Amino acid sequence: MDWEVATAIAEIAGAIAVLVTLIYLAAEVRQNRKAVQAASIDALSTGWNNLNAQITGDPELAQIMLKGFADPDSLDEVQLYRFQMVGQSYINHFMTAVNHHHDGTLRDKEWCAHSSGTAYIAKSPGGAWILEHSVITEDVRAALLESVDEELEQKERYLGVNIRQPAKPENTD
Repeated sequence: MDWEVATAIAEIAGAIAVLVTLIYLAAEVRQNRKAVQAASIDALSTGWNNLNAQITGDPELAQIMLKGFADPDSLDEVQLYRFQMVGQSYINHFMTAVNHHHDGTLRDKEWCAHSSGTAYIAKSPGGAWILEHSVITEDVRAALLESVDEELEQKERYLGVNIRQPAKPENTD
């Protein structure tokens, strides 16, 4: 066998090996991206569940949250503090969701679920109070306020939060 033929065969074999390696690496990167997305979705869901479990596991806190969402001014100093701290926790978690969505690990479908629920709550009187008193970047605030979709706006209640202002009784004097 001629050395030129052997060299050509070796180069072809090397090129095929590089091509197979690149295909394998592309498949691995794709699988890794899917795993990161799944982990991101799971972590966000776990975070929301933990926040909700904190509230539902403590009847006093549940009352504070319901009362605070309807009328934060009706809370005493300690209740308002608890309401604020849980509200900041929701904001912090939402900021994580925003970051995951911006970097592509949270798909639009999942983003809609996370943002719509949080934005709907933010439209309540207490949610607006939380936004005013929380540490939040302007881009995240804008993302939150822009996230209420038309379907949720039509609902009277979401996650136990009534965002519609109750009608004030007419003065009959």
